[in-house]
Amino acid sequence: FGGGGEGEGKTMGSGWCVQQEIAQNFLMMQTKPWPSPFVSVAAHDLVRLAVLLQLSTIFPLVCAIVRSQFFLYILATDYPGPIPVLFLNIFLVSCSSVVASLFPNAPGEVLSYAGAISGTLYVCLLPMLVHLSALSSRGQLTTLCLCLHILLMLFGTALFAHGLVGG
Repeated sequence: FGGGGEGEGKTMGSGWCVQQEIAQNFLMMQTKPWPSPFVSVAAHDLVRLAVLLQLSTIFPLVCAIVRSQFFLYILATDYPGPIPVLFLNIFLVSCSSVVASLFPNAPGEVLSYAGAISGTLYVCLLPMLVHLSALSSRGQLTTLCLCLHILLMLFGTALFAHGLVGG
């Protein structure tokens, strides 16, 4: 008892559920070599290559969407030529690199919140709003039905907020 043993400072979970912190950058986590150090390193490198491939396809797609929307709004054309597109791409890459280097945990946190909000919209709100719109267009929407659907949407959003804040 209190003799400075090997497990001092560590706590054991009281029950069957143990919560652990998940690293923001899971690709840099050091894991035990399983089943051998070579396989562990090869699997780690394969996953990093897959993420690189994903980023090399997703980032240009997002840049193309931003470019077309930006230039359509500013200059009323999708593609103003290679020079303005080059400057916009350099600006976008510079901004994302600065944010990623100054705030290394920010992308993971932003993605977790954006995913949670999008999931709540798609699961709790959007189906009920489409259903209410269909009922309204057929003239079958009653006050009781509207109130019950609003309560269900508020309940789903409250569960989301509880998981986000108090989780």
